[in-house]
Amino acid sequence: MTIYLLGLMILMVEGWGLKPLGYLSPDVYLVLTLGYLLFSYVLFPERKFTYFSKRLIPFWLVVIGIVLSVIPAWIFHNQSILQSVISYRAQFLWLVVPILLRLRPTLREVNHSCLIFTVALLILTILHSFMPSLFVHSQEEMEKIMAQEEAGMYLLRGFSIPVIPLAIALQKLGQRFEMRDLLIVAFCFFCLFVQENRTSLFASIFMVGLMFLYSKYKYRYVVMVAMGVLAGIFVWSTISTWMALIEETIMQVGDADYNRNKALLYYLSPLANPSWATYIFGNGFLSAHASQLMATMMAEGVYNSDVGYVGFWNQFGLLPIVGFFLLIIRWGFRNATGILPKLLALFLMVTSITIGYYGQASHLLFFALAYYLMTRQNRRKVAIVLAPQSTTTSSITPMHNQ
Repeated sequence: MTIYLLGLMILMVEGWGLKPLGYLSPDVYLVLTLGYLLFSYVLFPERKFTYFSKRLIPFWLVVIGIVLSVIPAWIFHNQSILQSVISYRAQFLWLVVPILLRLRPTLREVNHSCLIFTVALLILTILHSFMPSLFVHSQEEMEKIMAQEEAGMYLLRGFSIPVIPLAIALQKLGQRFEMRDLLIVAFCFFCLFVQENRTSLFASIFMVGLMFLYSKYKYRYVVMVAMGVLAGIFVWSTISTWMALIEETIMQVGDADYNRNKALLYYLSPLANPSWATYIFGNGFLSAHASQLMATMMAEGVYNSDVGYVGFWNQFGLLPIVGFFLLIIRWGFRNATGILPKLLALFLMVTSITIGYYGQASHLLFFALAYYLMTRQNRRKVAIVLAPQSTTTSSITPMHNQ
């Protein structure tokens, strides 16, 4: 199962654009990924699964919202049904959500595959900084890289995947202290830091705070001090990078011409919503060839994927947003068994302000893994250890097969 998951990840990040894998088009990767997902029924035929369980309600709300958005795209933007089907082709990858729930990989298998992916991601990110020619880029991207116009490391696809082993290690540290888990946390943070994605990095810091808030581990302050010392050493040694990230964030928040600020104002305005119906059902996944609205957005440099929730709502309407928050509130917090669902729900909730977990396979990959782990924990009734004198006692439910 670990090997199968790794194969799925590599397909959904399109081989990170590494030559020669990067020469394949996104449509070829789409077909390969869909075929690979369907091949799971041959590899694992014994898995019994119902596609209309409560755990899949958020998924079906998203799917229904996406399907219904074809109608306003046709009525208000003159995009034919056929053109919508072509434009929506990447949305077929939502199939990964029910297939992961059907496969039911163990927590250990998910953790191992994500850790291996994270190691590869870090190596390739560093490799890219020295030898970008090993990766496939457009001419414009290559010119910027060679001219060093893009600060920091190049952000490879799948940059959020290190959050999965990070969250699993944090859950374990909330139960008991083990150096191995502390090192995994440090490694995952380093991988996120190297990529300099501010939203993911700051959301991960919030996850650490949430872990200490919920942990009842007797020696949690030992864990807190150990993590604090490591964090202090790391921040001190990289203080210039942290200051640059903070200064850039402050500058962009107050800059009206910053693309995310422009996108937010645009998608909330009547210009992007020609009718009251589009506020409910969205505008659809529009093609620049068929839609004047999409052509205008691209000319203005504003993109749905830059504004998370707002972009998702503008495209697909209210139903997918309801499904998203149902997943976060019900399976992430209210009915969660253990702290892992809470950590992942917090990360999704924060990062979805600026990241759209749709339309791009690598983002959808992380969302699907988080969806599975959040709903998987709720399937199990695990007894809570009641002995207060035990040094490993925790109010956080211990997970088996770790």
